[in-house]
Amino acid sequence: MSFMIRFDQGTVTVDQYHAINQGLEDAGQGNPVGREFHVGYVEEDGSLSVVDVWDSMENFEKFGETLMPVLKTVGADAGEPTILSVDTIICPD
Repeated sequence: MSFMIRFDQGTVTVDQYHAINQGLEDAGQGNPVGREFHVGYVEEDGSLSVVDVWDSMENFEKFGETLMPVLKTVGADAGEPTILSVDTIICPD
């Protein structure tokens, strides 16, 4: 079963988001095992939100072992994610 992980507390700036992505790339986790897709987007109010779909909570939690130190390095607090079970994913061929 896949899970959608959503971070949308508006506490991470766009610059921090880009620094986080670079830090993850540098740590070899730019495309982590189990992450089916990732979307980072800016809300109408200018806040940043992120949605990931993961194949399992175990893989997401393992990724967190790398993510949390990167967040700390860039001074970002992603807050608590919203975690939802995914029912359907439809992708074009």
